[in-house]
Amino acid sequence: MIFKPFYRYETGCASYLFGCGTLGKCAVVDPLERFADEYIAFAADKGMQITHVLETHVHADHRSAGRTLAERTGARHGLHRAAEMTFPFEPLEDGQEIELGNTRFVDALSDVPDKPAEMEAIVRFNLGRGVEAGA
Repeated sequence: MIFKPFYRYETGCASYLFGCGTLGKCAVVDPLERFADEYIAFAADKGMQITHVLETHVHADHRSAGRTLAERTGARHGLHRAAEMTFPFEPLEDGQEIELGNTRFVDALSDVPDKPAEMEAIVRFNLGRGVEAGA
């Protein structure tokens, strides 16, 4: 099991890359736009392909790299089925398990920090409705 957290300390944002080096597959959870190249480079360095990009919710605290990673790597981009995105994604259900080869992963989110000042602009960007967010 390979597990690599990526932190943006100034805002408390965290994302994770995890996978199996033996299978050569990995997933990125809650990707931040500023780390897109780093996720790809880390996966390649470990001999893994990013096969899934998973978002636990529509983010209001950072610009998502979900679409970018899915486009650049061919990964499946999963969000909750109720997300009102303007672009295609794989709809996921609460409690659904994602399988990479023979390894299953379940993600939990807790200790959510306060909402950022640019929350509305960031949410618009992450929904695919604008690029004016600067976070």
